[in-house]
Amino acid sequence: MLWLLLLIFMGVALIVVTAVNLAPGVADGVIVRYSDNGGYAKGGWGYMLGFIAMGLVLGVGHALLAVRIYEKRGGSVAVMFIVTSIFLILLVLLMLLRLVGEG
Repeated sequence: MLWLLLLIFMGVALIVVTAVNLAPGVADGVIVRYSDNGGYAKGGWGYMLGFIAMGLVLGVGHALLAVRIYEKRGGSVAVMFIVTSIFLILLVLLMLLRLVGEG
């Protein structure tokens, strides 16, 4: 249960960090995509919505899947799935903070 709560908390943290860094009033947006010209390119804040989608999928969707896995396969497989999802959220947060930091 604690692992599941941690997963949901991490998903909410990803959504909050993304929402705080959206900055829709900024004309040039933030650096959120990699260009073919060798480096990061400025993109609109709409690109940041992908991080919110990742927060919803990893935080809420994977929590629901973990409950289903717990019912079907047991606790050890569910905990392994939850820990993997938490690492994915940490990877997405790290990538987001790096992109925002280069803006």
